[in-house]
Amino acid sequence: MTIPNAYSSPHIDALRDDLVGGKPQSLAAFWQQVHEQGTPLIEPLPNDDRHVLVTFLWRGSAETRNVVVSGGVADYEVVDDFVQHQIMSLSIHFNQTSSIL
Repeated sequence: MTIPNAYSSPHIDALRDDLVGGKPQSLAAFWQQVHEQGTPLIEPLPNDDRHVLVTFLWRGSAETRNVVVSGGVADYEVVDDFVQHQIMSLSIHFNQTSSIL
């Protein structure tokens, strides 16, 4: 899956690698970490001291079809930029953007 953003989250990348590598227990560990640390995920951007990578998460179910971030950072003229993307048909839906510190 290609992230439509110029950056990728180390947390999301590591989870995807673990799942592809046959470590399904990584999903529960990921959600436990999210529960403890909260959301959105805030991660540094390489070679950029002014901005951070902000990853919005939604824990979906088998019935979840789509998730959209609205309000705040969302620009209603470009809704497609705020549609969340699903990892491997699992419970994780995410969207990423950069933000000034």
